[in-house]
Amino acid sequence: MTTGAFTTWSDLARTMQDDLASGNWRTVHSYSVGGPAPCTLQYRSLPEFMALLAMVEARAAQESAPDFNGQLMVVTRGGF
Repeated sequence: MTTGAFTTWSDLARTMQDDLASGNWRTVHSYSVGGPAPCTLQYRSLPEFMALLAMVEARAAQESAPDFNGQLMVVTRGGF
């Protein structure tokens, strides 16, 4: 099951944090990311979810930087 439409990395990070707190991470299994190169980020276990959350939080931090230019691409080292 995929959850919600992607708006910003910060919003996705909040959604994932809420899913972690509520236990919904057990039933969601993927998140859709829009933009110029849309994709679906998937996970199968809590360690994979936590790694994905760390990546999303890093993108959210970049997004909130004063020199942010409005685009971040999804680049993973596999697994998602």
